[in-house]
Amino acid sequence: MKSIQVTRYLFLMTFYKKIEIVLFVAALILTGCAKEMAPTGGPKDTYAPEVKKASPKFNSLHFDSKKISITFNEFLSLRDASQKVTISPPLNKKPEVRLKGKTVIVELNDTLRPNTTYNINFRDAIRDYTEGNIKDNFQYVFSTGGEIDTIFISGVVKNAATGLPVENVQVGLYDNIYDSVVAKEKPLYYSITNKAGEFTINNIKKGEYKIFALSDIANDMLYKLPNEKVAFIDKTLKPKTYTDISYDTLKVIKEISTESGDTIFADTVIHKSIVASTVEKIRLNLFEPDYQKQFVKTSSRPRRNLANIVLNREPYCETTLRTFDDTSFVQIYSQRADSLLFAVPSFEMTLSDTLKAVIEYGILDSLENLTTQKDTVTLVVEKNKMFDDDTIVTFTSNVVSNVLDKNKKLVLNFNHPIDSIDYEKIKLLTLEDTVKKAVSFNAKLDTTKSLLIVDYQFVQDNNYEMVFDTLAISDIYEQYLHPKSLKFRVPDESEYGILAVNIIGEIENNSVIELYDNSKNVVWQSFYPISQTLTISDLKPGKYTLRLFVDSNGNKKWDTGDYYKKLLPELVLTYGKDITIRANWDTEITWNLK
Repeated sequence: MKSIQVTRYLFLMTFYKKIEIVLFVAALILTGCAKEMAPTGGPKDTYAPEVKKASPKFNSLHFDSKKISITFNEFLSLRDASQKVTISPPLNKKPEVRLKGKTVIVELNDTLRPNTTYNINFRDAIRDYTEGNIKDNFQYVFSTGGEIDTIFISGVVKNAATGLPVENVQVGLYDNIYDSVVAKEKPLYYSITNKAGEFTINNIKKGEYKIFALSDIANDMLYKLPNEKVAFIDKTLKPKTYTDISYDTLKVIKEISTESGDTIFADTVIHKSIVASTVEKIRLNLFEPDYQKQFVKTSSRPRRNLANIVLNREPYCETTLRTFDDTSFVQIYSQRADSLLFAVPSFEMTLSDTLKAVIEYGILDSLENLTTQKDTVTLVVEKNKMFDDDTIVTFTSNVVSNVLDKNKKLVLNFNHPIDSIDYEKIKLLTLEDTVKKAVSFNAKLDTTKSLLIVDYQFVQDNNYEMVFDTLAISDIYEQYLHPKSLKFRVPDESEYGILAVNIIGEIENNSVIELYDNSKNVVWQSFYPISQTLTISDLKPGKYTLRLFVDSNGNKKWDTGDYYKKLLPELVLTYGKDITIRANWDTEITWNLK
């Protein structure tokens, strides 16, 4: 019995020894294969990465290295480095930016200019690995000469039409100041705007510069494409720096009351020395030049009786569509200025699947004189969109959800041009206490013969019905509107809101103020206002925006610019916030134009 126990003991000891050896070897293997990794766990990190060392050092002089290594205090991630990291002045070959653990490595693959200060801006590309905290606007500066240039300029780029800031716009400085330089040479210095549209160009050498902003669709830093947006100012810059004093007010503890324990504060003024630029912050208004020549984009026939001609822009003048034997198609109302609708001139022609026609529209010649262009179009019925009711006369209206807006005329939009109307067969009824009462009204067709405008002083909080009897309306195809009725009501004043605007700052005499709804439709305009106070009534509940533009040429619409003609876009100012209108409520805002 004793010998069996001893044997069992020896077996177990041998087994455990083997287990220990296996675990030891496994530990050695794991330790040997381990890689340096970002730590996990612990409290949430809210700090941006900090630089521990850089090689070569920051602000190095007589720089001649091809490689830059910047080591931080924690593990990193690089976000879109190829797009975000910039070097100014730019190189023909972009630097290669890569990451190794806690170190950012920049490989310079191009020849550097002599006696030049370079600025590598990482913008928001560098973040810590665990929490994504951004090392924002981090810059590495060096000089191939014996000094660091310290001149800088700053500003903001805004959309010329909306006044809103624009991100990712290239803002460049050129030491050659002739006009075509922006299409032939990359800028000498440049920066990219942030989300707020702001830019700063640092480490500039003393000199005279042209400033030019570019959306750079082609990603070549050159202004070559007609649809690239640009911005400029009509003078050159000669920036310098100087030392200034910045003042600030702080609250400090004056005393603590021994009776109440209250802390009494006092204001103290502190000042510090700062480096400032002689060039004040620049506003650049980004616009898309109007270089597009007028042309027909598409021609289609969505229904047998309808032709749709889409131009690339709003027509300069009246546009006509005719058959080869000079029979005119009838233009009808369209909601879009660049999309023209024409009714096929006769019922017999609607029966043909294919029609050929000539469209005549206005274009500008090389001297910008208005002339005409003729194009032949083939109009084929779109088989997959044929409608059984092509010959039925019908209409839509500006009544939405059975509601006609206060102070609006009733407008009926017919699908065919109207040939005749028998007003005796149309009745407008008011509904008072379930009793219908006919009232007199006036109505007329517009020039397209497709819009019927009903002129009547509709009363608030009343219900109405417009009734069309048989044979009331016929179209150019001698088809009649089927019996139909349209019921609607006019809201009470309490269902609308009022906006009062107090304007601070000078309003130029040729200013236009516009109010836009949430769908970017103009719902109110004031041409050349002289009052500093505006009251806008009868606004539907919702969100609105305000815009002012200076109508330099007096045509009552905003006009874009032209770089090569040295035409700046008309100045636009916007109220910086959405305006919320509530029913039965007066909203008052103050708009500072400065």
